[in-house]
Order: sequence, then structure tokens, then C-alpha cells
Amino acid sequence: LRIASGKTVTINGPGTITGGYNIAESDTENGANNDGGGIYNKGILILNNVTVTHNKCIKLHEGTNAYTARGGGIFNGTGSSFSMTNGVVSHNIARGGGGGVYCEAPTSFSMTNVSISSNESESKGGGLRIRTSGNVEAALTGCTIDHNHSTATGSNRASEGGGIYMQEGHLRMENCIITYNQSAFAGAGFYAHDGVTCAKNCTITHNSAFTEHERMYGGGICLHNPSVYT
Repeated sequence: LRIASGKTVTINGPGTITGGYNIAESDTENGANNDGGGIYNKGILILNNVTVTHNKCIKLHEGTNAYTARGGGIFNGTGSSFSMTNGVVSHNIARGGGGGVYCEAPTSFSMTNVSISSNESESKGGGLRIRTSGNVEAALTGCTIDHNHSTATGSNRASEGGGIYMQEGHLRMENCIITYNQSAFAGAGFYAHDGVTCAKNCTITHNSAFTEHERMYGGGICLHNPSVYT
């Protein structure tokens, strides 16, 4: 499913988006058809009672560090708007960041009462990777983020944020549960790289950061040069 810039799509479920399989056409960041296993969104996307599951996005050349193959379930590109309520994002795979959901500089982003579970990324953000800009605040409310993995390949150590990876910008989490996520490097539950994060009434438990031969750091939370964390 592709939503072009300037277009609006609303899906009122119950419904399921599954079986997407996208191979990046090039190793160029933001190149055409390089991201989004199940959904590629550059417009306005509203999902109500929708399940996004068992989708996959892989790189053109495996093992490269190209910024492609992001958003195994859902990719939200620059300038997009995304809202998801009462849904499920599960069992998606991205060879780039954001196994379940990837979000890059949206105009708005919110997920309410969504289960983000059992997704995998070979880069940052097994469940969810978010980067906002300006005064835009991404919001997660009443969400459960569990059993997601960010895994390392070869000498690649950029596998932070098993559950959530937040890079710059603003993120607000309220009444969320982040549990049983794994990272091969750091911040298994939640990893923040710069930016402002506010977490209220959230539970972060039973997350683990490790590789086969060594323990890493920040099993629950890892903060890398954050502006504010409350």
C-alpha cells in the first residue's frame, strides 16, 4: 500500500495488511521504492482497528550500511501524517531501521492503544524508530511494545533500541508498557539519541541488551546525550 504526498487514506477495520515484501531498488537513501514492507506513507494515513503483520523490507545488497529497507510494517516519510488507533503491528521485518514502524520528520504522529509486538530490525528500532523535527511531538498512548528485537549483523553495532529508538525531536509516552524487548547493543527497551522525551505512567521491564558473547548496556533505557528525559 502506497500513499503519495498530498493524498489522504483512512482505513476503518477490522482489517489486515499482510504479506508485503519489498526489496529496495537502490542503496540510495530516500530513493524510490526503497522503504516500507507493508505500507509506504508520504501523505496522510489514518488507521482504525487495523492489523499490520508479516510484512518484510530488505536491502538491495545485504550487509551494506545503506539507509534503505526501513519500516518493515509501516514507513512514514518526511512530511507525512500518521495516526493509528486500536491496532496491531506485529511480526514485521526490516533490514534497515524500524522493524514495525519507521517515522522520519512527520507533520504529526500518534499511536493510541496499539500493540507493537514481535518485530525485528537489523538496525535501530526493532519495534519502532521515530525522528521528529521542529515543534512536532510524536505521541504514544496506551501502547504495548513487547518482544521486539534489534539485531546486529557481522561487525554492525548499530542495533540500539529493541523496543523503541528515538532520534532527536520530541516524544511523549503515556500509559505505555515496554517489555521483553531485546537489543544486540544498547537500550533494549528504549533508546534516546538527543531530543526530548516525556514518559508518564509507563512500565519498562524485562528488557535485555546482549550479544552471544558479551553483555551490553541499558537493558531497560539508554540515554545518549538527551536534551530532556522526564
